[in-house]
This record gives sequence, structure tokens and C-alpha cells, in this order.
Amino acid sequence: MDMSLPVVRAEKSSGFTLVELLVCLFIIAIGVGLLIPAVQAARESARMMGCKNNLDQLGIALSNYLAS
Repeated sequence: MDMSLPVVRAEKSSGFTLVELLVCLFIIAIGVGLLIPAVQAARESARMMGCKNNLDQLGIALSNYLAS
């Protein structure tokens, strides 16, 4: 008679653990946090260029009006 203990095999799951998902979410949150100020700076720069362009156009229009 064989008196050895039965071998218990752990089933290997194909999903992610909760810790792995939290780490991924944390890394993504850090990336977004670093990206937001850069996007806001680019928006502000574009807004300033648009205002400057409008002022230049008003100056040209006034110059043309006074020249005619």
C-alpha cells in the first residue's frame, strides 16, 4: 500500500492580482499628474498667442484705416 500524501496542485489563474492592478493605476495616476501642468501651460501659451495675434490685427486695421 502506498501511504504517501496526495499532491495538491494550485490552480494557476490567468488574471491580475489586486496589488498589480493598484500599482498600475498608481503609475497611470502619476503620469497624468505630471502631464496636466504641461497641457495647461500649452493652453495658456496658445491663448496668449491668440490675444497677441488679435492685437496685431487691430493695429494693422487701424494703420490701414488711418492711411486711407
